Formats: sequence, structure tokens, C-alpha cells
Amino acid sequence: MIAQRFLLYLEMNDGRFTLKREGEAWVQEFSSLLDALQYARDMADSTDSRLTVIDEAGRTVIETFV
Repeated sequence: MIAQRFLLYLEMNDGRFTLKREGEAWVQEFSSLLDALQYARDMADSTDSRLTVIDEAGRTVIETFV
């Protein structure tokens, strides 16, 4: 089984955090970074689920597990 990957886009100028699940059309927006992280953790199907945080310029900030 391939581990699930979440992509969290930081839009600091707008105060928005956009969470996507890789390979799916599913998208959720948050006004709180903590809320976005907690939601990803709750949606994760295992402890092997990855989270990649991406800044406004499209650069990877950090890769971790949810």
C-alpha cells in the first residue's frame, strides 16, 4: 500500500492554508495553521501518511509524517 501524502500550501499574505490530498481533487482551506494540521492528522489513514508543507513560491518548507 502506498502511503497517503498531504500537501499544505502556506499563503501567509492572505492568512490562508490550503490542504490537499495528493492524487485527489479534494481541497480544504483553513484560516489557522493548527486547524489545518489537526485536520490532516484526523484524515490520515495511517502513521505513514506524509505531509509536505509548501510556501508561496512553491518551495518545499518541510516534509514530515502526520
